[in-house]
Amino acid sequence: MSKLKYRRLYAAAATIAVAAATTGTLLLASSPAGAAIPPGTGAGGGKLTPTSLATGTDLSAPTVLTSGGCGTDGADSFLMRLYGHGFSPDGFVILTPTDAGFSTTNPIPGSFGLIWKDAATQAGTVIQAGEYDLRLQCVDTLGTVFTDFTTSVVFSDATHYAFAGFAPPTSPPATSTHPTTTAPHTSAPATTKATTTKPHTTAPATTKVSTTAAHTSAAPTTNASTAAPHTTAANPSTAVDGVDASGNALSDSPALAPGDSVTLSVAGFAPGATVSATLRSTPQSLAPTTADASGAISYNFSVPSTLEAGSHTLTFTAGAVSRVFDFTVSGDPAGTGTDSGGQLSNTGAHVAVAGGIGVLCIVAGGVAVLAGRRRGLLHGRRS
Repeated sequence: MSKLKYRRLYAAAATIAVAAATTGTLLLASSPAGAAIPPGTGAGGGKLTPTSLATGTDLSAPTVLTSGGCGTDGADSFLMRLYGHGFSPDGFVILTPTDAGFSTTNPIPGSFGLIWKDAATQAGTVIQAGEYDLRLQCVDTLGTVFTDFTTSVVFSDATHYAFAGFAPPTSPPATSTHPTTTAPHTSAPATTKATTTKPHTTAPATTKVSTTAAHTSAAPTTNASTAAPHTTAANPSTAVDGVDASGNALSDSPALAPGDSVTLSVAGFAPGATVSATLRSTPQSLAPTTADASGAISYNFSVPSTLEAGSHTLTFTAGAVSRVFDFTVSGDPAGTGTDSGGQLSNTGAHVAVAGGIGVLCIVAGGVAVLAGRRRGLLHGRRS
């Protein structure tokens, strides 16, 4: 083998080695475990705080807020991962990468794309009592992690959880109905005894016993009726008022088009509470807002141009209070270039066909002219 061939082989081997080293470096840089992840830039550094459902069950999908922005190191979006029993050591992606609400300086809102139970099912495991970690990670388009915001969540059993720093959820007040049912039963025998033993002299006493029993039974009834609104306060309400860009009141579940702007008026939150906004069906965290002194907000919402046709919701949440705005999107997003049948417009095809026919006509005319000239020349030579 000639020296030239040997030199070519050495050069190829060196090129392959450099490429392998470069690829390994990129993979390590892209891996969350490849390098130390800097803390967040906000106050407290790299912390997550729940903005809704700080305590709940495995059927909950809480929302959180970072202590600061992602910084200017190169991140352009963020995602959220779960770590703990049964989940992958690399974490389970509970929120896919999104730039909705992304900021390099301000706190970023994040929301679960699945409830706890569904996340465990997709990961092939079940929720167990113990501690789980939740991380919101600032990433770029290659998946490189730049900043990490964390918090822990503790399940006291397979169903109930609480974020770090929050008391575990209390048992539901199911026993509150027992005093109500017990009071009538215990008061009835007392009234019967008093009447049977001393029918004449204790008649006033019987009246007193009956009055006391009625008063006692009324107290549990009052407690039960006041408990009902408390337990239902956590359920979402569709009582959201709104007007369109022209000031016209919106109907229930209005039909909107991509690009439409509406102003929504929502009440029932604690004064000064931070209210998160989540757009579904595919969860997107929008910019949060703050309730005024009366616990109300006024929220300007524009339908994204990329939102697909169908039913959607915009959920406002603060603590245990949620309000839901239902709406539908009709038509295709702006700029897709599709007709009513969902196919691409074929107007350009018609123009191309017409142009082609014109070119053929010009070519045929040119051939005819050349043929005529040739015949004239031949005729002239013969004559």
